[in-house]
Amino acid sequence: MPDPITRLNAAPGASVDREASGPKELRPRWVAVLPFENLSDDPENAYFSDGITDDIITSVAHIQGLHVLSRTSSMQYKGINRPVGEIARELGVATVVMGSVRRSGSRVRVMAEVIDARSDDHLWTDTYDRELQDIFQVQSEVASKIAEAVRRELSSVDRERIKARGTNDPESYDLYLRARFLWNQRSEASVSGSISYFQRALGRDAGFSLAHSGLADAYTVLAIYGLRDPREVLESARDAAEAALSIDPKLGEAIAARACIHAIYDWEWTTAEEGFTRAIELAPSCATAYQWYAANLLAPRGRFIDARKQLERAHDLDPASSAISISQGIVTFYSRDLETATKELEVLFTLHPGFALVYLFLGQCYELAGRLTSGAEMLQRAVDLAEESSETLAALAHCLGQAGRAPEAEAILKRLEERSGRRYVSPALLAQVLIGLGRIEDALDRLEEAASSRATDLIWIGVRPVYDPLRGSPRFNAIESLMGLS
Repeated sequence: MPDPITRLNAAPGASVDREASGPKELRPRWVAVLPFENLSDDPENAYFSDGITDDIITSVAHIQGLHVLSRTSSMQYKGINRPVGEIARELGVATVVMGSVRRSGSRVRVMAEVIDARSDDHLWTDTYDRELQDIFQVQSEVASKIAEAVRRELSSVDRERIKARGTNDPESYDLYLRARFLWNQRSEASVSGSISYFQRALGRDAGFSLAHSGLADAYTVLAIYGLRDPREVLESARDAAEAALSIDPKLGEAIAARACIHAIYDWEWTTAEEGFTRAIELAPSCATAYQWYAANLLAPRGRFIDARKQLERAHDLDPASSAISISQGIVTFYSRDLETATKELEVLFTLHPGFALVYLFLGQCYELAGRLTSGAEMLQRAVDLAEESSETLAALAHCLGQAGRAPEAEAILKRLEERSGRRYVSPALLAQVLIGLGRIEDALDRLEEAASSRATDLIWIGVRPVYDPLRGSPRFNAIESLMGLS
């Protein structure tokens, strides 16, 4: 059974509870692009209207001085008919973009309108009837009109950033949208399926920079989430990011993917940080860049204050992302502020009762506080919600070992070892179970194996409490030194 994503870089998951969020101040230069309605005869074209929405969000995000909410926060309103002002107050944006898409063969009609949520004035509206191959130009025009509507004068740099960066091949673009539709579902099967579509899109147009960037993202998350051996996918991710940047050197999303690879695979921390900084400069509304910067570089290096600042920026851009909200509590946990972390995660527990990541880290908080029975109960719930992912099983087994329930922990260890013969399981997870069982030398063997294979979850070795029994060991210190985390 595929491992669902439960890591700090996890998929957005359920949206934030709106009642708990409450109304927000309408910020003047903040924009929400709501899901464009699919008016095509075929409901299957939902991927196409969603793709148009995503691409307009991306185009607006490249305009300096504007802040556009990320996809997760916008897409929670798909199919919901509610007053624009009410939605704007929930999101804290002064400007809302709405529209529709109708596709018929090679023709596409895009209607877009910009609304000032403070006055309910319609600032601009237009309809575009174009050939599919012209869709990127339409998106650039819509982004320009949004900027003009909020009285933001575009600089030459802005116009360069939002220029059409697509393809003249309609079939390639269609394959790209199908890939992004799958990618956004964030399951192992859907991300793997997106790779096939990205590759097919590039098979038709090798100069399609966004498809190269999407391919880099897909390979990277398979490694981040521990779903594939990083040696199998991250070199492919690097090649895809470099291909995108050879076509468009200022593509911030591709720079962020490359920076992530420098951190989680190369352990080149300075180069990675320069990359994340550059990605944020070029794509200041890309919540993923801030989150990856915090999760894959700052927190693993013990820079917790900086990590929380980046996560706060990510949360501003994507307030409906449960992963970003929960990441803040996880960073507090890794900073060893156990009391605050427990309080933060218990609040999130009420907001996201179906998200395995909350149970995973709340269970570890309880365990570290000596509440082993409560910790095991929470971790068992994480295992159930995550459909027995390797990460949650390892955490549960560690807690059981600590609680003196060695036979149960050994049984999980055996399951994980058997699973590793069929699919990738990070050796670092096996090490965590062995630590719980007190088998320190065996755990160090597994960690050395993880370092040799460049396991992506090893970047947390310096801050994860589970590794505390190994600290001071010459073998453990050698791994930290090798990774530049001493």
